[in-house]
Amino acid sequence: MVQNPPSSLNFLTAKGKWYVYVTIPPELRSAFKGQAQLRRSTGTSDKAIAKTRQHGLAAEVYAELDKARAELNPLKDALEALSDALGTGKPTYTPEAYQDPETLAAIIDEARGRVTALRYGPGPSDFEEAVYVTKALEKVGPLLEQVEADHEVAFGTAPSREKLSELAKDWLSKHTFSKEKTKDAASKALGHFIEVSGDLLVSKIVKKHAYDFASGQSAVLAGKTIINRISYVSQCLTYSERQGTIPTNPFVGLRLEGYGRKKESYTPLDRGQLEALFKLPMPDEDRKLLSILIATGMRLDEAALLTWEDVKEEAGIPFLDLTGKDKKVKNTGSARKVPIVPELLKALGTKGTGRIFTYRTDKDGKAQSAASKALMRHIKKVRGTDTSKVVHSLRGSLKDMLRDEGVSKETNDFLTGHGSGDVAGGYGSGPSLKVRYDALCKVKHTWLAA
Repeated sequence: MVQNPPSSLNFLTAKGKWYVYVTIPPELRSAFKGQAQLRRSTGTSDKAIAKTRQHGLAAEVYAELDKARAELNPLKDALEALSDALGTGKPTYTPEAYQDPETLAAIIDEARGRVTALRYGPGPSDFEEAVYVTKALEKVGPLLEQVEADHEVAFGTAPSREKLSELAKDWLSKHTFSKEKTKDAASKALGHFIEVSGDLLVSKIVKKHAYDFASGQSAVLAGKTIINRISYVSQCLTYSERQGTIPTNPFVGLRLEGYGRKKESYTPLDRGQLEALFKLPMPDEDRKLLSILIATGMRLDEAALLTWEDVKEEAGIPFLDLTGKDKKVKNTGSARKVPIVPELLKALGTKGTGRIFTYRTDKDGKAQSAASKALMRHIKKVRGTDTSKVVHSLRGSLKDMLRDEGVSKETNDFLTGHGSGDVAGGYGSGPSLKVRYDALCKVKHTWLAA
C-alpha cells in the first residue's frame, strides 16, 4: 500500500486563515504542473476548529494523489496497449485492476490465448497480429510480476520486499537501549553495513553477506569492531524474525574469529621523547594533564575527570583521591589514592574548585575522547613515524621507570591501578600511602621543570 505524506497545518497571515498542506511526492508532480505542495483552506482562523477539519481536507488531497498515481502508473499505458492489441475497443486499465492481480492475470491469459490462436489455431494464421500482441505482452509482463509481488506481500503470501534500511529504522525506533550511546553505536553499525554491503532486501540476506563484510573490512577495522557491527545487524534480523517477515535470522551461528586487523600494541615514550614533549608550546591545560599522566601513571579518563576536591592530604602527603563512588575508574581494583610528587604538585599550581580540566564529556560522562584528541596533537610531534606511541604510552613510561628504580611489581601495579585497590575489600589495601609516595619520588621528572 502506498504511504501518503503527512499533512501539516499552517497559518497564512495574508489570508487570515489556517490551511492544510500536503507535500506532493516528486514522481507525481508532473500531474500538478510541477507544484511541490497542495493546500486546502480550513475556512477558519481558529486553530482548534482548523484541527478538527484537517483530517477530512487531507483525505481529499490524498484522493487526488491516488488518482494521479493511477494515471501516471506505467502499468496504465502497458495495459491500454495490450487492450488495443486485443481489439477490445475499450481501456482495460483501472486503479482497481492494479490492486487485483487476478484481474490482471485474466487479461494476460486472454492475450496469450489470442497469440496461440493467431499462430496455431485452426483458421488462417495472422503472424503479424500475433507479433503485435506479443510485443504488448512483453511490455506489460514485468509490470504484472511486480503487481503480483506487491499483492502477495500485502496478504503475507510472499517474502518481504522490505529493505534493510527500512527494517533498521523500525528496529531502532522500537528497541529499548540501556544507553543513548548504545543506540548511536547500533545506528552507526547498521549504516556502515548498508554502506558497504548495499541496501539489501531483508528476505535475501544470507550468511555470506556477513562474511563478505568481515572480509572486506578486515584491513581497516579491528576484529572486535567487526563482530560488534555485525552483532547489531543480527539483532535487527532477529527482530524481523520475531515480526514474522523472515523465517529465521541468517546471521545466527556465524564464526567471525580471525577477521579484522591486528591490534597495535602501544610502546612507552623514552626519556628523550618525554623531554621533547614537555618542551613543546601547548595550552596550560594540556601540559597539566600530561604532567599528571607521566607522574602518576593514571589512566586518561581518570585524570581528565579529576576535580580540585580530589586533591587531598594525609599525614603530610598530598594525593589524588580516586576512591569516591562518583569516580570513573576501570574497576574496584583501580579505586586508589595516588601520591602527588613535588614536581607534579608544583605543576598543578594554585588549587581551585570543581573540575581541574575543561575537556568535553560524552553522553556517558567520560572525557577521554576529547582529552586524547588534544594530547595526541603534541605526542605526534615527537614520536616520528612510530604510531605505537600514544597517550597510553605515558603509563608504560612510568611503569618502566619505576621498575628501573627497583620498585616492586606489587607497588608498581598498585600505583597504576593494576593492584587490589584501596576499596577492593577483603585482601588489604596494598602498600601504604608513604610507600607509594616514596616509590614515585624515585623517578626524577626533569621534563616537568621544562
